[in-house]
Amino acid sequence: MLVKEVKRIMWDKRFKKTILIFGCNQKNELAKIVEIVETISNDIILSQSPFPKAMPIDKLEKLFSKKVEKIKNVNDAISAAKKRARNKDLILVAGSCYLIGDVKRA
Repeated sequence: MLVKEVKRIMWDKRFKKTILIFGCNQKNELAKIVEIVETISNDIILSQSPFPKAMPIDKLEKLFSKKVEKIKNVNDAISAAKKRARNKDLILVAGSCYLIGDVKRA
């Protein structure tokens, strides 16, 4: 669902580029999730919620075939995304609800 919506947004040219901040919990199907997530953006920042079951970003990085940036602190990840974003770029935060909650509190 997420990938379909992001591709629709990109297709209608509202945004030039997507900067993805991604973090998730440890899951069995994580390799498949990463495979899907990689189709969303070439500019990926991995971040980690303080939730005990969060996937450590060093382990998560190993699942990606693309080069990713690791920024553990969500606030720092958002700041980095904002610095590199240009006019009409989309900053998308996806993954675990705990990561999204951290963004909402930021």
